[in-house]
Amino acid sequence: MSNYLYVDASNLVIEGTRVSAVARGRARSIREAQEARVVDSSWRLDFWRLIEIAGGSRASLAQALLFGSRPPSNGPLAEPAAAEAYWAAAERAGFTVRTTPRNERNREKKVDASLSMALAADSYTRIDQVRDEVTLAAGDADYVPVVENLTGRGIRVYVLFWEHASRELKAAATVFKALNPFFAVLTLGSTRRSSVAPTSALASRGRDAGLRTSLGEVARFTGSLTGGNSTTQHTARNDNGTPTKKLTKAG
Repeated sequence: MSNYLYVDASNLVIEGTRVSAVARGRARSIREAQEARVVDSSWRLDFWRLIEIAGGSRASLAQALLFGSRPPSNGPLAEPAAAEAYWAAAERAGFTVRTTPRNERNREKKVDASLSMALAADSYTRIDQVRDEVTLAAGDADYVPVVENLTGRGIRVYVLFWEHASRELKAAATVFKALNPFFAVLTLGSTRRSSVAPTSALASRGRDAGLRTSLGEVARFTGSLTGGNSTTQHTARNDNGTPTKKLTKAG
């Protein structure tokens, strides 16, 4: 059995900054955070821990695709160095990164379409309908058609996202698991570790020894994802490039 992992990084990170804002008491609820455009711009996603939680064992992880957007190549919103460092961090964690351009107003486009097309194509050419499973880390209702297509053909689809994911997407999935209990674990720089995997089919693996992502290299680009002009922002945590402490590998 193999696991095929697909991550909408833009969706996961942007909504993660709202979850963090609520956790910090900057908004009373996710609904309030969304309506008032309140985010915690300092929050960072730990790609290593994301692949641990969502990817399952390294041996069974056949593919880990992470989809996101890149800023315009010129103008005031252009941040090529920050973007390059951000996606390099994801690649070091084990993801294959696929990006689509944002428009001149820094608006995202085509991320969900690119992911859906890749997932649909893989479901006919790579994924075994009986033995394999799909993990989708996304929460938008735009993914309902492709998820329903896969489950209708007998492919198991596990959806992992913050608990305020689309109700329709939750219903379409074979299993939905909220990532909120893993919020601290998924926060870059946290020393907490996950002891329970989201589903029995997605057992958490030990972190590989090697490079760790520094807080500094993702700070600017993650801030650009949330627009940098939200109602509530916080000073980013240590952005001096000092690497975070490594976690010991699980025995």
